[in-house]
Amino acid sequence: MKKLVSLLLAVLLVISVAACGNTGSSKKIEGELTDVMQQILDTVDVDDEVKQYVLGGLMQIPVDKEGEAYYLGKEGFNYKEALAAEPMMTSQAFSLVLIRTENAEEAAKISEEIVKVVDPRKWLCVGVEEDEIKSAYVNDLVILIMAPNAEKYVEAFNALAK
Repeated sequence: MKKLVSLLLAVLLVISVAACGNTGSSKKIEGELTDVMQQILDTVDVDDEVKQYVLGGLMQIPVDKEGEAYYLGKEGFNYKEALAAEPMMTSQAFSLVLIRTENAEEAAKISEEIVKVVDPRKWLCVGVEEDEIKSAYVNDLVILIMAPNAEKYVEAFNALAK
């Protein structure tokens, strides 16, 4: 009897863990990458000086095969499209990249690997610390942020999920 109860409890535990794991995957961030980028920049919780900088001093660059190593840290990631936002002048280290993948599994792989391969000193005279590099994903969309207060950008990204 004890074995049967233990077995039933184990099955219930597995089912409850599986159910909890699936709740986040149903969320998604819809829209063109340029729109998602703008929503992140508009809603990020940073001070006014930084907000002015990110709203007025960044240019958005579509990431193509030639720019993969620079923006993503290496070539060969499997994705559908990517968009980077970086300063027009590189006196401050800042890079925000959105990557749309085929599915959540691919997004999870990219999100985990990209923080290991991206170069925190890719700019000529400035760089970021290791703890200022963050990546996250919601379903098929990945964010990579290299900046002071990187966690704030991830929070703004996650808040867009519906």
